[in-house]
Amino acid sequence: MSLIRSGIQSLIADAQAGRFDMVLSEALDRLSRDQEDVAGVYKRLRFAGVTISPCPKARATNFMSASRAP
Repeated sequence: MSLIRSGIQSLIADAQAGRFDMVLSEALDRLSRDQEDVAGVYKRLRFAGVTISPCPKARATNFMSASRAP
């Protein structure tokens, strides 16, 4: 289950703490490959006032491309 991953837990905790208000993601499946988990993350982020915005590769800046996890 991908919701157990430390990175996802940190993302949710930081969102709930108000540390950011937007997540840029190449695609929702980058958050999790399990659609149920994606729905759960989306719900938690929206409840925290965070939006998820798609950022396709074709429109990514050099900074975004360089900051993607390997």
